[in-house]
This record gives sequence, C-alpha cells and structure tokens, in this order.
Amino acid sequence: MSKFERTYDAEWEKLARTLGRDPSSDEAERLEGELFEQWIAEKRFDDLIRHVQEQYDLEGGRIDIIVLGKGMRDAGEVARVHALFRGLIGSRSRAFWRSWPEAQKGHLGHMRDAAKHYANCMEVYAEYWHNLWSLKLEAEQDALKQEMLAFQARTPPAAPPRKANGMTEARFWTLIGKARTGAGSATQFAGAVEEQLKACTPKDIQAFDKLLAVRLAQLDAWDLWAFAHLARGGCSDDSFDYFRAWVVAQGRATFGAALAGPAELLKHHEDCWDFQCEELLSVADEAYRAATGEDLVRPAGKARKTSGRRWQESELESRYPEVFRHFVRG
Repeated sequence: MSKFERTYDAEWEKLARTLGRDPSSDEAERLEGELFEQWIAEKRFDDLIRHVQEQYDLEGGRIDIIVLGKGMRDAGEVARVHALFRGLIGSRSRAFWRSWPEAQKGHLGHMRDAAKHYANCMEVYAEYWHNLWSLKLEAEQDALKQEMLAFQARTPPAAPPRKANGMTEARFWTLIGKARTGAGSATQFAGAVEEQLKACTPKDIQAFDKLLAVRLAQLDAWDLWAFAHLARGGCSDDSFDYFRAWVVAQGRATFGAALAGPAELLKHHEDCWDFQCEELLSVADEAYRAATGEDLVRPAGKARKTSGRRWQESELESRYPEVFRHFVRG
C-alpha cells in the first residue's frame, strides 16, 4: 500500500466519523481527488509517482496520470515526467510481450490479453508524447514516435548481449538493488530483474534461481509469517510465499532485518506492494525461456518446513506487541 493510499484511508475514516456514516461513492471520489491535488500542490511527486505506478502498472488511471503529468510539467519536473511514463510503459509493454508469442499461435486467451496490454501501453505512450509536446522537447518527441511505431509494428526490443559474469551472492543482491531503484510496483520491479537476467547466460540464470530459493527458504519462519499475517490482515500459504519474495525484493538490508525477527523488520521495512511480490518467483523462468526456448527445470525440492514455534491468532498481540500495535492498533 502506497503512502497516498494510507493517507486516503485515514482521511476516509475521518470523514466517516464526521458524517456518522460511510461516505458515498461520490464523496469518496471527491475526497481522493482533493487529496491528489493537495499532494501535487505540495510537490509530493515521488510519492504520487509510486502510487500511480503501483496502482495502475498494467491498466487504468488515465485521469490521475494526466493530472500528475501536468502538475510535474508546470513545476518544471522534467526528469520526474520521464520517470512516471517510462515506468508505466515498461510494465505494460513487458506484459504485452509476455502474451504475444502465444497470441501469434492463436491461443485465444493470450490473443485477448495481448490486445488489452497493447491498448493500455499505447494509451500511456500517447499521453507521454503529449507531455513531451507540451514541454517542447522535439527531439525526444521524434524518438518516442519511432519507438511507438516499432511497438505498433510488433517489433520486439533488441535483446542485450549476454555476459557470463558468474551469479555470486554479491551479484544477486546488486541485481535486486538495481531493479528496486525507481520501481513503483512489484510488476515493474520483477520486469527490471527479468531484463537484467536476459543479459545473463542460462547458467547464471539457473544460479540466480537457486540463490533466490535459498533466500526464500531462510525466511520460512513462523515469526515472519506472523508479521505477514498482521501486516496484511491475514496470510495464506501462497501469500506467505509472496511475502517472502517481497522481503527479498526490498534488498539485502531488509532481508537481514527479517532474519533478525519481526521487531527488527518493522524498523527497516517500507509499506509497499501490499507486502507481496509474486512476480519475482517467475522471473528466472521467463528469462531462461527467452534464452533457451526451453522451460527452466528445477530438481525436486525438500518438503516445506517452517521453522520456529507456531502461533495462534489469540496470542499474536502478546508474542509480537510492536508489530501488533503498528498494524492493528496503529
């Protein structure tokens, strides 16, 4: 959940108390619009970019995108205009290219998805072009128009040259850190990881996948499951898998804090992406398939064993008081 969403939720609760009832849909929409405009006036552009990219990474949000783009143009924030649109184009175009190969084979579901992702991406391209036109950036306008024509012609982006650098633990975390920088959503983060893996050899992609599996196994603890349960208001087996992927996605420092326990993770975490990063679990598969044309085959794993002492719902407050106060009573 982005900072904007948390602030909106708090304002919604305040309005509900004032009205003595839940706000109507029109009242809630007006509240959200006023808060959005207020943050633009306060130049909280980075927070709004993260909100828009997280909320609308694959579709929707046209009005918010237009309003935020204009606000940043008026403030002379050209670099942030680029960051907003490049992030959205990246996540939406990657979704298209994932569907396109099967769509070409006549798979109806992928044909539908590819058409939807194409339209959503072109919508953002068009708004980006309008922003460049308003900023009088003619050279960048022309370059973007060529990029749009290539996308319209379904010309895939050139694959980066592959380098065999060896996938060490240090390189693993460097790759995660680079992908995390500027990622406004879990989809964008996973896409950035995948793009880096596509520049790796198949052997290095396999090594990345093994390193990720080890990191996820280290996080398989009941104490961390309690953190995820409290942070999300409930956490199934699958959601805990995605939570552990989220911890890895936050980088080495957050991962280390998580290993130290829930109280330490609470001090070093950022509320984002609803504490989930399911997309990270499939990036090696996509990159390996792009490199070899084959599926990534993994050896049979050991039976899952969550470490530590299992908790009951009734004892969460007493066992994890700081985490409970932050997420339940905060």
